[in-house]
Parts: sequence; C-alpha cells; structure tokens
Amino acid sequence: MGVVSKPNASITSARFAAVIIAAGLSSRMGAFKPLIDVGGKPALFRLLDAIEASGLKRAVVVTGHGRELVEEALGQYCFATRSKGVASSSSAVDLPPSVAAAPSHSAGVSATSSDSSLSSVLSFSIGGLTVDTVYNAAFASGMFSSVKAGIRYILDETPEKEEGVDPGNSSVSDTGYVPFCHVDETPEEEEGVAPGNGSVSDTRYVPFCLVDGALLFPADVPLVSEETVRGLIAAYEQGSPSRFAVPVYEGRNGRPLLIPREYSIKSTVPVIDTIKSTVPVIEKGRNGHPLLIPREYFGEILDHAGDGGLKEIRNRHLAGMLKYPVSDIGCVLDMDTPEDYEKILAYERGRGNG
Repeated sequence: MGVVSKPNASITSARFAAVIIAAGLSSRMGAFKPLIDVGGKPALFRLLDAIEASGLKRAVVVTGHGRELVEEALGQYCFATRSKGVASSSSAVDLPPSVAAAPSHSAGVSATSSDSSLSSVLSFSIGGLTVDTVYNAAFASGMFSSVKAGIRYILDETPEKEEGVDPGNSSVSDTGYVPFCHVDETPEEEEGVAPGNGSVSDTRYVPFCLVDGALLFPADVPLVSEETVRGLIAAYEQGSPSRFAVPVYEGRNGRPLLIPREYSIKSTVPVIDTIKSTVPVIEKGRNGHPLLIPREYFGEILDHAGDGGLKEIRNRHLAGMLKYPVSDIGCVLDMDTPEDYEKILAYERGRGNG
C-alpha cells in the first residue's frame, strides 16, 4: 500500500481539521438548528460549503440529538454535490420530509444510547472535503463533551496513537481507515495528477496525523466566511506557534454596498438607513468563530474534568491568544433563539440571499 506523503508547507488550510458541533438539544430555538433553513440551504451545509471553499480537507461533524437526521441529510447533500460537481455551487437541496421538518428539542435519539462514537462513524465527500460524523452518546451533558468527542476522534485516527505503527504511516493495514488514494478516487485517476503523488495538493484525503490543529465551529453559526477561515489560519501561521487563535469582529463595513431591487432610487425611505437596519447590532471587539485549537492542547482538553469546559482551558492561555481582526459579521451571528434566527434571516435578505 502507498503512504500519503507530508503536505507542502505552503498549503496551510489543509493542515487543519474542522470540528463542527451539531449535537445539542436546540432547546431555546425550538427547532433543530443544524438543519434549519438559512438562505435556501440548511445551516450545516452553509457552514460546510465555507469550510470546503477555504481549503480544509477534513471535517468532523459531532452528532448527538437528531443524529439520524444529520446523517441522512449529509448523505443527500453528498449525492447532490457529486451530481452538480462543486459543493459551493449547489443551491437548496431536496431533503427528505423527516429532515426538512426539523424536530423540536423533545424529539430525536436517546441520550442514553450505548453506541460508542468510533463505532458509529460515517464518512462523506463534499467537494474537496472529507466529512466524518461521530456520535457523542453523552451529548445531553453539554457542549464540552462534544468538543472532546471530536478531538478524541482526531487523535484516535492518528497512527502514532496505535501500538506498533510507525509515525506518518497511513496505510490501510495500519490504521483501518481507507484513504481516498486506495479506492476509486485514487489521485492517479484524476486528470492532471502525477501518479504516486499523495500530497494534499492533489488528493482530498489528509490523515489526521498531518493535522496541526482543529478549527472549532458550532453548527448554529452558519455564516462564517471562507475568507475568515483562511485569514485566521494564515495569521496563526505567521505568528508565534502553539497558541489559541480567534477572529474578532471589528465592525467595519466593506464595499461594494449591495442594494436590493426593492430599495430603488425613487424610494421615499432613505436607502442607506434602510439597508443598515438589516445588519444586526454587534459590539466591536467581540470574539467570533471558529476557535483555532493547536494540536498541543488536545491532551489538556481531553484531560479536563472540572468546571468551565473549553472556556476554562482557553482562559488559562488567554494572554497569548492570537486575535485576528475581521469585518465578517457572520462569524459572530449565532442562532440560540428564534429572535437570533430572525436577525440572521434579515441579514441574509439584506445581502440579497433570502
């Protein structure tokens, strides 16, 4: 079997994996947030499109409540994007009725399921992104348990963690994971790819042993831009290594200004004031998503059993945290409540996407 070589250092995005938390009860929202419609597409898919477009090659979606619905929807989306060629170019996906209905917080799977996360992994391909789903049976205990499940999955798939496996060897016999270069999507069969070259520049598969860190995304923050993801990684790579990094919303409006058709020049309503009213009021300096977690902190996260969860660990290292300024309001718009959701929809309509 071939061995996937270490990626070119210039391809920074491929050296990070996305961990998306889609396991919560959505209790305050009253509807299943990962699959709720945002601009004609479920929130989770909007987020996956941005992650794929940013250049990341691996993503872990941690499921819990509504697990079967997320898995079914991802299967539908995977099929739809393969048919259309590129994930980011696809519009609304025809979801099965059980998915489109989006359950209330009282529905879904039992939190006492005995399934282990690693025994219930499914893998999907969306554009250039490999998406694995991992079930967190303890999802009802809080978000931090899902963060741990995602981090644990990355480490458990890393060959160095397995007894008798040489570091960096990602063959099927060693890891039990079948990389794309060993099945029908082998790089040798892709146009313009030199035979035997398994670098991340020419294959979608990147083993987790080559990942330098994780980017943590809540599924209810669907409007993070690909530019924010790429910029955060680039800023991290240029600065001091081994520190948490986070985008910080600075409240700057960019150009051009998009003016929807209904706000014509003959309108009696001041156009600029009307457009501004569709943009939620967010204080400057607010930390956004994703949180970049260097690999060095994975062990500390898994070992932490005290109060405060990830926030406690992050606060321990707050002094050295990299804060990357952005004008992307999408990185701070979440959907905890119906009111939050309405603000996101209003913002999307203001951008001409609703």
